[in-house]
Amino acid sequence: MNNHRKRWNTQMKSGIIICSVLLAMTVLAGCASISSKKLEPSRQGETNVKETKLTQENPAVKTDASVQEVQLDHLKLNVNSQWTVQKGLDSAAFSIQGKSLGVIEGMAYADTVEAILPNQSIAMEKQKLEQLPFDAYMVSTTSDAIQSTSHQETHIFIFVEPKKEVYDLHVDAEAVDQAAIMQIIQSVSIQ
Repeated sequence: MNNHRKRWNTQMKSGIIICSVLLAMTVLAGCASISSKKLEPSRQGETNVKETKLTQENPAVKTDASVQEVQLDHLKLNVNSQWTVQKGLDSAAFSIQGKSLGVIEGMAYADTVEAILPNQSIAMEKQKLEQLPFDAYMVSTTSDAIQSTSHQETHIFIFVEPKKEVYDLHVDAEAVDQAAIMQIIQSVSIQ
């Protein structure tokens, strides 16, 4: 009886592990295929996004607080030294006192910002960031109306064309102000 119970427990554990791995693979495959797809031609003309250009007055990084360097596969940047940085695979998550502030992550290359916008979000404003040594766009998004609560994020899409990659720095719009975002972007150097 005891051997039967041990065998059953082992089989249950194996089944749970297999299901977890399959679920993770499905989610990753879905995210990868979605991020590499472009908008369907029928929806490309439907966006009512306000597009502007944001010119940097002074490209030098001004910091009121000390900074820490974050190194990713194809770029490095500086963030506030008070932020906690959790590194991942070509990504980093930022938080302060346990509250999530944002994430930067490498994504598959796309020709347009619209092709890499997150699912279930609506672009409210798009700005091309000028006077940077790379192409970058600041996009303000809000979550889709289907969700019960609206969440606003600021995305900075950094196009690394020679490497055919795009980095998405997305932060909680209420937790990180635009001045702090611009200090981070001005510190970016492509590797």
